[in-house]
Amino acid sequence: MLILALGINTFLVINAPDPPPSGYTLEEAAIALKTGKVELQNGRTLTTTTATTTPSFVSQPARGPFGMMSAALEQKAGGAAGRPG
Repeated sequence: MLILALGINTFLVINAPDPPPSGYTLEEAAIALKTGKVELQNGRTLTTTTATTTPSFVSQPARGPFGMMSAALEQKAGGAAGRPG
């Protein structure tokens, strides 16, 4: 009897359908950016908005190694665009 119960439970677990993804796919994010709203596979809605002003954290320089990498990227991007770094 115990082996039968174990076999039934194992069969159910192996054959159970996969749960819907908890997040969103790259395609869904792209659609949301284009249209402003998309219905996700899990039934939730992903909505995008455009801010009229820059968030305050954007103007603050990055700290630590990210700050150094960011500064180097800005310098290279400026030079590549024909602007002085």
